[in-house]
Amino acid sequence: TYWKNPGMVGFATQITWDLPKGFKAGAIKWQVPERSKMLKYNCHGYEGETFLLADIEVPNNVPDDIKISANIGGMSCSEKSCCSIGYANTSVSLKAGPLFTLNKKNSLLISGARSRLPKLIKDWDVSISKKDKSMILSVKGIDLKREDVYFFPDQNIYDTEVEQKVNIENGLLTVEFKLNDFVPKDLKVVTGLLYSKRNWADSGSKYLLVRCPL
Repeated sequence: TYWKNPGMVGFATQITWDLPKGFKAGAIKWQVPERSKMLKYNCHGYEGETFLLADIEVPNNVPDDIKISANIGGMSCSEKSCCSIGYANTSVSLKAGPLFTLNKKNSLLISGARSRLPKLIKDWDVSISKKDKSMILSVKGIDLKREDVYFFPDQNIYDTEVEQKVNIENGLLTVEFKLNDFVPKDLKVVTGLLYSKRNWADSGSKYLLVRCPL
């Protein structure tokens, strides 16, 4: 299945909620993505089982019987077979009360998914600039050699069929990526995840959250 920005191909999972009055669902909290393939095309997604989280805000006055419903749409693909788009309606019924019992198996799965959310690393000098039909992401203060560095833009602005150019010199890391034809003319901020095969700094994470004015 696909990350929120699948790349040049693919369809990201979407959720349409049907909630009781006063309940509000937050945006999907996407687990960190992987580089993958849709047939011969490069894409951003998940290989294997994936849990996409969303927080649901509950009002002060909760009814005794609660039904949470959602319509879910998504696409699954592989390197060897064509893709399949699917839609499903799902729901869960709950009763309000002071006592509850956690499903231990599901709690562990949710905790695992939370651990795979990207973490913010502070005090790094990160910037991005435009060069002809490319963008260059720069990170200062890198004193270790990095292998397999890759930038996952949140927005669909990168031509995933063209490999990114990574360079590390004198503590400066640069990642250059080619823009596609879908870049908004009024794009002012670029956000995404910078991946390294090794953990960044002392964060314990392979993904660095990036948010840069253009």
